[in-house]
Amino acid sequence: MSNIRIIAEKESEKIDKDLSALRKVISGSPSGKLKCNKWGDARKSYYVVRNVSGKVKAEYIPVKERELARDLAFRDFCIKKVKILKTNQKVLTSLIEKYEPFPNEVVSGSMNPDHYLLIKDTVPNTKEAVMEWKTAGYEKNMNRTDALVQRTLCGIMVRSKSEAIIADQLYNHGIPFRYESLIDINEKAYYPDFTILHPRTLKQIVWEHFGMMSNPSYRYNAFKKLSVYSDGGLKLDTDLIVTFEWNDSPLDPLYVSAIIEHFFE
Repeated sequence: MSNIRIIAEKESEKIDKDLSALRKVISGSPSGKLKCNKWGDARKSYYVVRNVSGKVKAEYIPVKERELARDLAFRDFCIKKVKILKTNQKVLTSLIEKYEPFPNEVVSGSMNPDHYLLIKDTVPNTKEAVMEWKTAGYEKNMNRTDALVQRTLCGIMVRSKSEAIIADQLYNHGIPFRYESLIDINEKAYYPDFTILHPRTLKQIVWEHFGMMSNPSYRYNAFKKLSVYSDGGLKLDTDLIVTFEWNDSPLDPLYVSAIIEHFFE
């Protein structure tokens, strides 16, 4: 599922909740419509307009009952908002039903085979590219290999329970990744926790998890590392995913899963 459809479905769910809340407000509001008469710039009088026995009647609202006017005004606001939300809901429903991403292999499959042969080398097949990336060797971080103590679902060893959570969630979602793979930033070697290949765009994204943010010196080094990534052109939420962990705020697997769904599905 594409990010666009995920976002549309979440927005549609939010609209459902908003509509339910607004309808409750409307049903509990006074009946009738608000009417306002003005004289000059300051003087106003308010009326409630109701249909009584088939006749439309406007009843004056005294100043001491001004709360009724406010309730009617808010009811009108809610009714108008419901109308807008229902329109948006129809748009989102149509998007969810009709939108489908088209990877290169689907588009190329619809072409004349002889035509496609002319551009095959310039249009990567995403499935083939992902498999090639997954099976290719890469230079790993060989520092303190004795600290690789947590086994993951995909069989690799990582340094912490939190890194295992991230690795397991990436594996469960079918997202290809490398653990502590060498990257070069301004001619210096770095080994980010995870280097991930986007399965559709083939873009490589770095994921760093900082798990000891309660420690001042660790926190300083974490922000220093983020500065290095920024200087190297990695943009947060585009080329770089960052998660943090404090003593009183451990990493939540559901949060990790939500991040993965947002970025890659």
